[in-house]
Amino acid sequence: MAKLSVRVFMTVTGAPVSFTANHDQIHSFATTIGGLTDDADEAVNYTREHLGIGYADGRMFATVVDTATTVREALVANYTAPAKLADASEQGIVKTANQYGDTDQAAAGPCRRQLLTTSRDGDTFP
Repeated sequence: MAKLSVRVFMTVTGAPVSFTANHDQIHSFATTIGGLTDDADEAVNYTREHLGIGYADGRMFATVVDTATTVREALVANYTAPAKLADASEQGIVKTANQYGDTDQAAAGPCRRQLLTTSRDGDTFP
């Protein structure tokens, strides 16, 4: 599983002083969550394959066909719901990582400009 690190530093009063989020790690975590969708899809395919008993296959076991069909439909629904949740989660996490990256880029511009215009002694260059 992907490692996700978000650090928040607090003062004694509880007010945030610094916040660090590694948007590359957040993207990696999103990819891991997205993999859960693939796992659920594989479970659906497996269920359909192995519980895909039709009347042509089970003529002498008609009650088995009805039960297998009911079980297959219930399992497919159970696997599909978490897959949708994992997919939506992945999209939300990617959006969050992108926002952190955009924020980092936006904050870096003024810092760079300040470093380029100020010397070590505090003198400002034109």
